Amino acid sequence: MTVIDIQPPSDVYDTFGRLNYKAWYAIAEFVDNATQNAFDNDRQLRAAKGRSGPLVHIRVTHNTDRVVVVDDAHGMNLEEIKRAVRLNAPPPDKSGRSEFGMGLKTAACWFGRHWTITSSQLGNPVEYSVTFDLDKFVNGNVTNVEVVERRVDPADHGTTLVITNLRNPLRGRGVEVLKKSLTSMYRQDLRSGRVAIDLNNTRLQYTDPELHLETLPDGREQTWRKEFSVEVVDQHRGDTHHVRGWIGIRKVMSRKETGFALLRRGRLIIGGYDSGWRPDALFGQAGGFRWGRLVGELHCDSFPVNFSKDGFAWEGGLEDALIDALEPELREYGHKAQNIRKDQKEPTTADLVKVLHETQERLTESTLVRDLAKLETVTADSADRVADAEAREQLVEQSDVPVELKVPIPGGRFLVARLAWQNGRRDDAWMFPSFAQEDEVDVFLNKAHPFVEAAVADETSLRLLCHFALSTALAEKRARYVSGENVRPDDLRTHLDTFLRHSAPNHPVG
Repeated sequence: MTVIDIQPPSDVYDTFGRLNYKAWYAIAEFVDNATQNAFDNDRQLRAAKGRSGPLVHIRVTHNTDRVVVVDDAHGMNLEEIKRAVRLNAPPPDKSGRSEFGMGLKTAACWFGRHWTITSSQLGNPVEYSVTFDLDKFVNGNVTNVEVVERRVDPADHGTTLVITNLRNPLRGRGVEVLKKSLTSMYRQDLRSGRVAIDLNNTRLQYTDPELHLETLPDGREQTWRKEFSVEVVDQHRGDTHHVRGWIGIRKVMSRKETGFALLRRGRLIIGGYDSGWRPDALFGQAGGFRWGRLVGELHCDSFPVNFSKDGFAWEGGLEDALIDALEPELREYGHKAQNIRKDQKEPTTADLVKVLHETQERLTESTLVRDLAKLETVTADSADRVADAEAREQLVEQSDVPVELKVPIPGGRFLVARLAWQNGRRDDAWMFPSFAQEDEVDVFLNKAHPFVEAAVADETSLRLLCHFALSTALAEKRARYVSGENVRPDDLRTHLDTFLRHSAPNHPVG
């Protein structure tokens, strides 16, 4: 009889660096372990800490050199730390956030090539420490690691993880996205006060969205928020899931903070900052009123989750079943969100003075002169990229799925216009038009640009931004058609005026 050794070699840890993690989901693996360790030992921790204050305090420090996660939870004994560093060694109780016995290893190895975990358990006079050096694993075929023991005060408790030799460091805007994403992921813990999380010495605090308040005909006020529960049947697995949650309508539209947040066992799995779950069947077309106003939370505690806990295993039809179950609950709210219109007042000279004063302050920055000076230097290789098909394909790859419309033009023809959010950089142009196809116009809106970021704060600004961006591109397209490549400024202005006039919400149709 032939026997096959299916024990994975030690260098399998090195492959975890190629997992499709996002930094906040990787950090969440460590936070999950700390919070579950605290929840499982609530009574002992409260006896040691007292009743006031958080049950567990987690401090995360992240820079380009290292990731450090320190918690004051119950800590681990020798058997628990052995299980923590072994592959596929789940805890005895899988009903909490620590479930598969993979998270610490995969996330730590994804972040860096060298990491050390140190833990002492409340009441235990011994501290345990284990170091992983992936280079030794890969080059030396190492099959075991040493547990270093040290005597400590039995009153000490908690765990420290230090990751160095990073291969997935966070830089620039990524740090701010990490902060907002972690805050959203652990909203339930932060609301309750049981858990405190610091990121780079800043305490995370979750703020619930401000919801639409309506004054009814009888004078009463109604906040558009309701709680509900639904039964969701997984036809593929034959399971029935109880899902509870709430739906609300935001006071102002938002692109990054709407949609459903889907939580499991108190921790977000899908949704959150700039990633809300917004299926078209419930939220309508991207950029619309429902899409930009509806917000809520769903607790899907019994849904099957993938091992990295950044998605559900619902490819067999469970997501569709959830959408079908939610549709009746959201129908009234979707209709209301679609039809809310804010009262508008007539603009005054005082309003204009205020706006121009604020604008003047911004335009006095020395960087403006520097950037304008750059534009005065025309180089020989500064080719017009708007007709470049290859440049268009690169932008398509960096952008969300576009929204398409048809624009009638003289001669009984149409221009196909597409508007898409581009995942650009803050220093890139606010929008980029592409005329690579004869009768097509692509407009890529850079959502990282400061102007665009500020203009999507409410529905009116978002609508005007889209109209202006689309009209600007269409005007340039038509001005090029009329004047050739040497576009006259007045041609561009008159075409822009025409498109802006006809795309305005208050322009009569017909």
